[in-house]
Formats: sequence, structure tokens, C-alpha cells
Amino acid sequence: MPSDFDVHKKVIEVARKLIDEEIDYVEGARFINDNRFELTDIDESIFYFFIALVSETETMPDRDNRKRFSKAYLSRSDKRKEEYYPRISKELKESCLALLDKMKLQSP
Repeated sequence: MPSDFDVHKKVIEVARKLIDEEIDYVEGARFINDNRFELTDIDESIFYFFIALVSETETMPDRDNRKRFSKAYLSRSDKRKEEYYPRISKELKESCLALLDKMKLQSP
């Protein structure tokens, strides 16, 4: 189990990579969402966008599970994922910036 500091550092790294479009947006949002309870003293509302994004993309397989799906399903899912990003990219980046600002204030 990573320490709070390790999670804090990794969430910052993931948020920055999401802003710079260096990582997959679905996997990055899932990471932030999955680790939000490890970030103490940060209001839950800062995570609402990430929670919604994870919910909206829950049927999209991550890279570790792709082998379990048919090529046809992956093709449809990848197309949907590609079409969805332009609609949410601005809000995703704004949410990452807001999270980074809050985390800076809570820096260990």
C-alpha cells in the first residue's frame, strides 16, 4: 500500500499528464477517481467531474482488459472514446487544474 505522500505525488503526476495529453484520458480519470479517498482534506466536490467521466466511460475497456473483448467491440468503443474526448477535454483540463490548485494547498 503506497503512503499518502506517494499517492499525492502520483495524482499530481497523472493530473499534469492529463493536462498535457500525455496519457489516456479514461485511464487517468479512473486513477484519480480510484485514489481520491487517499487524498485527505480535499473536498469531494473537486472530484465530481472525474466521478462523472468514469461513469460515462465505464464500458470502455482499459489496456489491461482489451484482450477480453472482440475486435468489433473494441472498434466501436475506441471510436466512441475518440469522439467523446473533444467534448470533455476542456472541462477535464480545468478539473485537473482545480485539483492541482487544491493539492498545492494541502501539500504534505
